[in-house]
Amino acid sequence: KGRLSIDACGYEGAADSGFDIIINGTSASLGGELPPLSSAIIAPNCCCYDMMYGSEATAFQSWAREHGARLALDGLGMLVGQAAESFFQWHGVRPLTAALIDQLRSN
Repeated sequence: KGRLSIDACGYEGAADSGFDIIINGTSASLGGELPPLSSAIIAPNCCCYDMMYGSEATAFQSWAREHGARLALDGLGMLVGQAAESFFQWHGVRPLTAALIDQLRSN
């Protein structure tokens, strides 16, 4: 198998480079704000992931879509996945997370 190169950086190192994956792990989305990012960091086919989630797209997701990200996802799947893994550890049953995420999004 080939090896995958992973480069990570803070805001300062992200100014001029295009990235395939951008993860917003800040609390900016809680206040409807954006981290200080340049749209130049979005490479073609980029996936942007906001660890926050809500009934509407976060400011980061909207920004990502407006600047050409192929995918702009929120953190609901991660939350449900963590809960499912915890449930499995306690009860030995692995919940069907896709159906649960669909149900949460429809409410």
